[in-house]
Amino acid sequence: MLNKNSIKLLGLFVMLFLVIGACGRGDGIQEEDLTALEALITAREEALGFVRVQYGDDAPTTEIVWSAEVTTPEGFVGSTSYRFSGDGWVLDITYPIVAPEAAIYTIELSNPSTGFNWQGQVDAQGQVTERGAEISEVNANAWYGHISSAAEGSGVDGLLVLYPPGVGELGLVGANESIEAEIAQLRDAEGAEEYVHVWGVVNCNMDDFDGCMLVADRLRYGQVVTDPEPIEGWEGVIYNGPPGPRSGGDDYFALVGEFPVQFGVWAAEEGLSGQLEDIRDTGTVIRVWGQMIVGIPDWNGTQIQVERFEIVVDSTAEIPPAPDWDSPENGWLTYINDRYGYRISYPPEASLEEMGIHGYQTDENGMPVGGLPDGVTLETYFDYLEETYGNNLCIQITYALGYLTISVPENEGFRYATCGRTGVGVATITDIKQQVVVDGQTLTATGMDVQAGGETLDQHNETLYLLLPDGTRIEFGSRPVADATYQDYLMKGKPMLVQILETYSSLR
Repeated sequence: MLNKNSIKLLGLFVMLFLVIGACGRGDGIQEEDLTALEALITAREEALGFVRVQYGDDAPTTEIVWSAEVTTPEGFVGSTSYRFSGDGWVLDITYPIVAPEAAIYTIELSNPSTGFNWQGQVDAQGQVTERGAEISEVNANAWYGHISSAAEGSGVDGLLVLYPPGVGELGLVGANESIEAEIAQLRDAEGAEEYVHVWGVVNCNMDDFDGCMLVADRLRYGQVVTDPEPIEGWEGVIYNGPPGPRSGGDDYFALVGEFPVQFGVWAAEEGLSGQLEDIRDTGTVIRVWGQMIVGIPDWNGTQIQVERFEIVVDSTAEIPPAPDWDSPENGWLTYINDRYGYRISYPPEASLEEMGIHGYQTDENGMPVGGLPDGVTLETYFDYLEETYGNNLCIQITYALGYLTISVPENEGFRYATCGRTGVGVATITDIKQQVVVDGQTLTATGMDVQAGGETLDQHNETLYLLLPDGTRIEFGSRPVADATYQDYLMKGKPMLVQILETYSSLR
C-alpha cells in the first residue's frame, strides 16, 4: 500500500514522464508506465520497511521526503534505474524491463555520513532478500596523507592517499557541510595544504575503494600545532627510521591492521625509552598509552609521547613489514611494486603517485579492442580491468622541477593509463639523448628539447624516455612551470631525476 510520501513521489514521476515526452523522448506517460512506477515505489517501501525492522535507529525514518531521478545511462536498454535521495540518504533501484509479475528489484541503500550500507532484492510479491556484509568501524586519529580527486564514477569526490606511499588509500567524505567544504578546498592542493591530518571514523566492508570510507569530522594542515590528546591502548610496532640526519625522532610507531598508519614515537623517561628501543625492529606488537601532539617536526608531523606500554602476546593482527632503507642516499624511501616486479628509491622531499585504469581502447562499435573476455559484459569490463591490472600500472615521482614515470609492459601504448607526456603544442623540437645506468645496464634515453620562445619551463622544457628489455617504459623530464627556468631544471632538478632513475631494479 502506498503511503502519503509515496503518493507524492508517484506524482513527481508522472511529471517527470510528461517532461520527457515533451522533450521528444517519448509519447508521454502510458497506463503500463504508471503500473511500473507503482510497482517500483512498492518495492522501495518494502525494502525500507525491512531495513527499519532489522536496523532500527540506524535506518532512514518514515518522515524523509524523497526526491527522485532517472539514472539509466543514455541509450541503455534492458533495465531501468532510479535514484531516490533525501536527508543524506541515497537509495538506488535497478530492475529489468519485463512483465511486472516477473520483475526483481535490486536495491542499494546508503548514507555516506554514517557509513550505513545495505544491499538486497525485492521480488514482485514483495519478498525482501538481504545480501552484503556487516559494517565495521575503525577510528582514524590524525591519519596523515594527501587529498586527491577520485576517479569518475567511483561514488565519492575525494580520496585520502595515506603517507608514505603504500600505506593505503580510502574514500573521504565530510561529516558535515563545513568539513565537506574544507575537503573540497584541499583536494589536489600543493604547498602547505598538500598534506593533512584527518580525524574521523572509517567504515569498512563497503563498495568504496577496497571497501572503506573515512567520514572526517576534523582536519589539520598548515602551521597549526594541536593540543595534546590522549592515547589509550593503541596497538602497533616500532621501527627505526632511515639512516642519516633528519628532523624529529628516529623511530616511528606503525598501527597493526588494515591501515598501518605511522606516527612519531618518543618517551621522556629514560628507562621506558630504553625498553622501547629494545623491541624496535623486532616486530613485537605493543599496546601504548600516553598522549599525542600533531603538527610538530617528527614522523608524519606527529609524536606519540609514551607513558606506559605492554606487550601483546599472540597478536593475530596484520603486522606491517619492516622498512627497507637500502638506497643510495641517506633518508631515501623505497617503493616496491610487487604486482609488476620492480623497485625504485626516491628522496622524502619527492612525492609518488600510483595510477590504475583510466579507460580502454574501443573499436568503431564502442566495444573493447580485442573483444570481451569470457564471462565479462560491457557493464563489468571496467571492474574486470581494475581487478586484473590493479591500481599501479603507472607511477609518477615528482621532485622539484622534474618528474619521472614508470609504465609497465601491460600498459603498452598507454592503453589503460596515461603515463607521461602526451603532447607538445607549437614549438621548435630538437632531438636529444643521454646515457643512463638502469638495473645494471648502460642504456640510451632519447627524447626532445622543446622550445616555444622563452626560457621559463612552460616555454622551454625537455622529455626523455627509454624502453627496458622487458617492455617497461620510463620517462623523465621537466615540469612546465612558469616560475623557474630551463637552466634551473638542468642544475637543480635533472641530476636528482637521474639519481632516482638509476635506483630502479627489477625483482624478476
